[in-house]
Amino acid sequence: MAAFGWELPRIETIPNGISPLPTLDASPISDLVRSATTNRPYALYLGRLCWKKGLDRLLRAFACTETGALVIAGTDDEMLSRHLKGLVDALGMKDRVTIIAETMGGTDKDHLFRNARLFVLPSYSENFGNTVVEALSYGVPVIVTPEVGAAEIVERSGGGIVVSAEPDTLGRAMATLLQDPVSAQALGVRGRTYVEANLGWPVIAARMEEFYLSVIEAQSGNV
Repeated sequence: MAAFGWELPRIETIPNGISPLPTLDASPISDLVRSATTNRPYALYLGRLCWKKGLDRLLRAFACTETGALVIAGTDDEMLSRHLKGLVDALGMKDRVTIIAETMGGTDKDHLFRNARLFVLPSYSENFGNTVVEALSYGVPVIVTPEVGAAEIVERSGGGIVVSAEPDTLGRAMATLLQDPVSAQALGVRGRTYVEANLGWPVIAARMEEFYLSVIEAQSGNV
């Protein structure tokens, strides 16, 4: 809006908050999730399976890597999983990619996040991206494209990498973290520390309250 030269009132951007990590319980992990995440480092996408999330970008970029696995999990509300599995077969990655077209929650979701080497969201368009902040809260390094709203948080936190979606560029970023657990862990620690200090709901609620009070005070002064 500012680019149009309009005279605008004050604009404040306050991100979504994050709830504390769930308490681990003894509920069993599904066989599908367990088999997809055993014995090799994996990159994780967790969210709705829909076109704007850039999952075709993700698969073409992952085809540029040579190690590790990729787990794509989430609700298939656009019936996209068949197309994605066809692309996996066409790219010759059937043994490295698992697509779980189911809503993830509870211990399955927790297990996917806790054990991922990295989280990736290569969206064509994304107003924020709550799963990005969730991944950071777990101490998982994040790779996002510039079109993701939370890319600014990834950069500010130092908890991940913002890269273009060209297959070789995105693939190289994923390969770096899949092959270097020390660097991945260091990014993850920075991301988790940032989230704990800045994105817990008490902090976000306080920012919202402060902003609304400042608006009320400004309006009172104009009366």
